[in-house]
Amino acid sequence: YFGFNERPHSHIGGAWHMKDKSYCLPDRDKMRAEFQREAAAFQEKGGKVENIVFCELTDEPTGQPLDVAATLPGYTEAYQKWLKGKSLTPADLLVKGWEDVKIVTPAQRADFPALYYWSQLFRTRALGDFMAAQAKLAKEAYGGDFPVLANFSDGAVYGANFCI
Repeated sequence: YFGFNERPHSHIGGAWHMKDKSYCLPDRDKMRAEFQREAAAFQEKGGKVENIVFCELTDEPTGQPLDVAATLPGYTEAYQKWLKGKSLTPADLLVKGWEDVKIVTPAQRADFPALYYWSQLFRTRALGDFMAAQAKLAKEAYGGDFPVLANFSDGAVYGANFCI
């Protein structure tokens, strides 16, 4: 109503593709192809990257539930790599060795309290890394820089004429 988001300003969407339904295995080839198709269509219609107000990857995302993440390919390897990057050791995680380090479900939290704590943190880290992969590919395909967000109400800030 205030005229801030009238054409030619626009927003674009994400490309939510993963292998084996796992945030730890983003399907970069499918993401890249979708962003390239969308960017080509955008440019054919006269769209310009400088008029992209934001890229909204998705609406209200959440980390994958631990009961699901524990069964998905890629999680254990990515989880262990992340923990090692934090300079944690199996002893810090209250287990004997790296072979015991796994995503811990709520039903297992009493037996593996440290792993459960870090599992809860990692499930949202996996989501963030997955979204960062999309952001990078979107910017490459469109050939520019723009804010990338998920709708945690940030969309209202950019899309409802309250951009600051």
